[in-house]
Amino acid sequence: MTFDPFGDFEARGYLRNLAQEKDPAIVRRLEHASFTTGIDEAFAALQEEKALTYADVLNTHKTLFEAMYP
Repeated sequence: MTFDPFGDFEARGYLRNLAQEKDPAIVRRLEHASFTTGIDEAFAALQEEKALTYADVLNTHKTLFEAMYP
């Protein structure tokens, strides 16, 4: 069973990823590449904050995964 919250896995792939990929192994590799691409920028942004907020968490997630997910 595939996690498909949008109900369009067959048409748009896992979580509507930009590559429209459905293969879990490929999705994991793409997620890892996106994460490693954004990690330095994410750490730099977090270091500027004195106290972290929920918005900071959302921005960090965006920075880490925006190359993979819209």
